[in-house]
Amino acid sequence: MANKTITISITGPEEVVTPSLNVFAMQYGWEAEVKDEKGDMVPNPTTASDKAKGVLRGFIIDSIKAYNVGKAQDVSRKSAMDQTDTAVELTVMTLELT
Repeated sequence: MANKTITISITGPEEVVTPSLNVFAMQYGWEAEVKDEKGDMVPNPTTASDKAKGVLRGFIIDSIKAYNVGKAQDVSRKSAMDQTDTAVELTVMTLELT
């Protein structure tokens, strides 16, 4: 099986793309500076680009999981309904009205 690659390219003027990437990363909790072990503010070793990649990867994975879980629930629901129908067909039910 050959490996496949998904590439997402965002292009545009530097003065638009970089601030947009930073805002996207900040929307998901990234900060340009973080506290080090001494409590001093230092540049974040995780770049905005790394944070954005992680968020996008997580979105794709969560979307795939949600789809697969939904399909599994559909199959399970149908199986349970079929088993119930089969069991009910084997029963005798008498209704008396008085």
